[in-house]
Amino acid sequence: MFLIEKLYQRGKPVKRTNQLIKARYALSLTLILLTTFLTSCTWISIEPVNITIKLNPATIPTKDFTNTIRNPNSWDCGIIEVTGIRDQITFDKNDQSEDGTITRSISVPVGSVIDINVEIYQEDVLVAYGNTEESITVASGNNSADIVLAYSKAVMLDLDGGEIEDRIPGTFPYEGGQILYVRSDSNIKDLLTRDNNPQKDGYSFIGWFFDSNFSSQWDFTDLSINDDITLFAKWEDDNPVTNVNIISITANGLLQMETTTKLTLTLSQDIDGLAVNDIALSGGVTIESLTRVEERTYELVVSGITQSGDITISISKEGYVFEPAEQTVYVFAATHGTGNITISYWSDENKNIVFSDNELTISKAGANNFFTVNVDNAWTVLQWTMDGFHLNIGENLQTITIHAVEYDVGDYELNVIVIKDDVHYSGTIKFKITN
Repeated sequence: MFLIEKLYQRGKPVKRTNQLIKARYALSLTLILLTTFLTSCTWISIEPVNITIKLNPATIPTKDFTNTIRNPNSWDCGIIEVTGIRDQITFDKNDQSEDGTITRSISVPVGSVIDINVEIYQEDVLVAYGNTEESITVASGNNSADIVLAYSKAVMLDLDGGEIEDRIPGTFPYEGGQILYVRSDSNIKDLLTRDNNPQKDGYSFIGWFFDSNFSSQWDFTDLSINDDITLFAKWEDDNPVTNVNIISITANGLLQMETTTKLTLTLSQDIDGLAVNDIALSGGVTIESLTRVEERTYELVVSGITQSGDITISISKEGYVFEPAEQTVYVFAATHGTGNITISYWSDENKNIVFSDNELTISKAGANNFFTVNVDNAWTVLQWTMDGFHLNIGENLQTITIHAVEYDVGDYELNVIVIKDDVHYSGTIKFKITN
């Protein structure tokens, strides 16, 4: 202390500050730590080393959707990942020698322990992948690693006519959908999310299912792929339709011309809100009213029937598809008093026909007090009976006229028996007589 004071004398005050003391202390401590580090540190050598990677071909999958992507020769580039190296090492098909090896020079610390992972792609579709089964201790100079390749797993996305707007990386187009190729350790929920749900015009996407019957749904939770699978897209029609069969359209026997009469429509199910405007009849026939008479059965009151013949019915209603699109009924038209009824309808399948309609009425008074029945000459009339009594109408049995004034008021049945090609047919006409 005496010496320091002497150095700063000669008429000047001696200055000793806390800052000077602290600076000297910090410098001494730094020198001590640096000396300790240098004497105890072992230097790590980082030098380029060669890694020769042998790619052992994968076994061709027994189940394959395309037979094109997952093929030993169907790849164009690959990626090598080495632990301790941040950047991926890329290679292409030309880098592989005839014995299946790929050599790359990498810079890693000699003596470090590394694992190697290899992925092979065709464009961005994962074809195969593999990794070292055991870690490698890096030696100076040359190193080697065997990689047993495994084919990627295929997740078939059956879109049923839909499409995914933004292509999912790793997918390959396939008729009816797309195929997503993934590693077996991949979690599908990270690749197939709700953000890339498929779209289909006129339908809403319900979800992905593991079966075509849509009994088991995937809910976007963890899903690891151990084998090829198919996910089926389920859709709901935004404008659903119901298929309905037109079972029959029948005429209730003889139909009067130029007056209202009835047809019976039978469907495979009831139709809510079925209206006159939903039904069309051919030949200028007009539907006056429509009534549901019982389950699946409707009565149509119609007008405008001018002659016997076919009437075609068609039904069109939103939300329903009717089959067949058209149904035909043969009607027998009658004109009271001034017209004729022609019978020409027998068939081998239906040899006995009843022509009946409560509208077929003749009155004792007025002009419409009779009707005439004509049987087509294709059939030969053998006899006429009414209510069980034989009618003697002369030699021309093909035509008969019934006059109301000759009978009492009531309900009657007019029967005819005919023959054609030695086959007998019969027909019955039901009618009423009023005052």
